Order: sequence, then C-alpha cells, then structure tokens
Amino acid sequence: MFNKRKNGESGMKHFRLLAVLGCLAIGAMSSQAAAVLSFTDGRTFNCPCTEVGNMALVGTGVGVQYVQGTNIPITLVTATGTPLNSGASYAVENGYLNFTTGTLTGTSGLTSTFAAGGSLTITGAISALGIGQTTLLDATGVAGTFDVGLNSSGSPNIHVFLPNGPDTKDTALVAWFFGSQLPTWVFDGTVRADPSTGVNFAQIDNVATVIPEPTSLLLLGTAMVGVAAAMRRRRKGSNIE
Repeated sequence: MFNKRKNGESGMKHFRLLAVLGCLAIGAMSSQAAAVLSFTDGRTFNCPCTEVGNMALVGTGVGVQYVQGTNIPITLVTATGTPLNSGASYAVENGYLNFTTGTLTGTSGLTSTFAAGGSLTITGAISALGIGQTTLLDATGVAGTFDVGLNSSGSPNIHVFLPNGPDTKDTALVAWFFGSQLPTWVFDGTVRADPSTGVNFAQIDNVATVIPEPTSLLLLGTAMVGVAAAMRRRRKGSNIE
C-alpha cells in the first residue's frame, strides 16, 4: 500500500513537471507568434494631419474597378515582439507605399470589397541598418482582399487588409529583427484618406509567425525525454521494493 501511494505521488510530481515544460514550450512559441513589423508614416491614427500622397478610385459609381495608392510616405519601421531588437524603431528615408487593389467584387453600405490579386510595395532606405534605397517589402500578387469604406462624396476612407501573404523583404531588414529564424507573414494595414483623396494616415503591419530554431526544439525535446527517463527509473526502483 505504501509503495502504491508513493508511486502515485511520484507520478503526479512528474506529470506536473511535464505540464510545466509543455506550458513553457507553448508560451515560447506564442511569444514568437506575436512578432510584428510596422511600417508607418510616423503619425497616430487620429492626428490632425496634413494630407500627403494620393489614393484614388479608378472609375465612379457602378464603374468603380479598383483603388490605387500612389507615393504615400513611409517614415518609420518599428518592431514589436521580434526575437531580436524588439521595441526598436528606425527612420525610413525616401520611403513610399504604393498599392493597387484587386477588382471590385461587391459593396455593402459604405464598404466596398475588392478581390485578391492586388499588389503592395514599400520602398526606401534605412541608413541606421546600412540599408540603401531598395524595396523593403514586395507583396506583388498577394492573396486576400482590400476592404474600402467610401464616404458620402464617394472618396475612399480606406482600411486595407491583405490577410494571406506571402511577401519578400530586404534580407538585411529581416536578419536584424529575426536572425536566422524564418518568419512567414500575414498583413494587416490601414490607410485613411480625406474627401479630397489626400492620405492622412498610413500603417502597414506585418504579423510574423516564426518557425522556432532547431536548437530550441532540440533542447525542449531533450528535457522532456530526460523527465520521462527519470520517471521510468523511479517506477522500476519502487517495484523492486
């Protein structure tokens, strides 16, 4: 009876330890999954902003075909939750966002939805990272939709969502924030324009799901195998008694 109770208590301790290790593993993966690179014009959404860049509807009324954004300034890139340099912000020089939506597929109230097949690029230089003028982000042919709210005068007050990647980025930029880890991306962006089609806010977020490094997985696996082995040894010792 004593041995059975002892074995049960020992088993519960090991079970709790395995549960803790599992939670730590899930926590580590979850923290990596929250990594975000934000490309913005450096202003807040509700700022009193001077209009810059241009965003226009191609076609009017039932003839609207797509929305095009041209030379919308991007002045800042900021990292949140990245494996390296999280919280850092760097100036983007000569930065511009350009995009074209897919074709119009339908409207509901003040929201118009456009099909997949649009494109989005961000160009610029980041001197602080030694990156010269280049394409920082290229999502040409990206899947997903652009949802556009139209105000009463028919001009776009746009919320741009590109939910399904993929994109390519400058390799030096990715390495600075992610090292050798390989992120895959999901887009979430907002570009807001006033009735004259001048743009008064722009932000494109890239939410990264990071593939854990093989060494991290190996360490976790080794730890759990070690706990399992210890459990087996203790059970054998208890049975001998």
